[in-house]
Amino acid sequence: QQQQQHREHQQGTSCLERVVCVKPHAIIDFEITAEGLSIPHQKMTIPFAGITCSYILPHPHKAMTALVVLHLRPPLVLSYIIHEFLCIEAPHDDVRQLTLNNTGPPLQGSSAQLWEALLVSSIPGKPVEKGLARSAAYPAGFPQLKCSFQGCDGYLCLLERCVLFVYRQVVCVPVGQVESVEIEADDAGAFDIVMERRTGTRLRLSKFSPGELDVVRAFAREKGFKCP
Repeated sequence: QQQQQHREHQQGTSCLERVVCVKPHAIIDFEITAEGLSIPHQKMTIPFAGITCSYILPHPHKAMTALVVLHLRPPLVLSYIIHEFLCIEAPHDDVRQLTLNNTGPPLQGSSAQLWEALLVSSIPGKPVEKGLARSAAYPAGFPQLKCSFQGCDGYLCLLERCVLFVYRQVVCVPVGQVESVEIEADDAGAFDIVMERRTGTRLRLSKFSPGELDVVRAFAREKGFKCP
């Protein structure tokens, strides 16, 4: 794991260097300005006003690492590829310093803590959703479920406000848009789920392990989805 450094720009702009992103798959240097997240070598800025939702989750398969997911509108365009989501790895043992809004003393904390502080201070009125949804059956949070979407392997994260498929590809469906969940099992017990939105569009997620069926049904009951 590469050590990530923090430096202050000569003109007072805070910087986060060598941020590991899994979506897009890149290592990016960010300069934090009053307007947003600047990517100097691409000569572009992600405006804070364009971050519609943000999530900080446990990393599906890396211990001591958080996954910071930002929903961008307008999307980020890198190398002619459109990215509606920015997905960042934030190790808990990666201690940095960051000055927010170029004022006051620098904050020190883990990469995940500093991303949260940055988002909370820069995007008022848009709360950061942390962690996974909980229920009486899963008081520590619903487990992340390994599955596949359109041939891309990843993990389904069951959150309070949305259902989020993450890793190299990101798909987000707000809970309020889900009408029903259908389950299609094969002879071996592995299964797919098909989420139908209230608009009538359908989203298929595949290759769930047999033991995860109870998790899907428990979440569907918790959120009031129609589910067999």
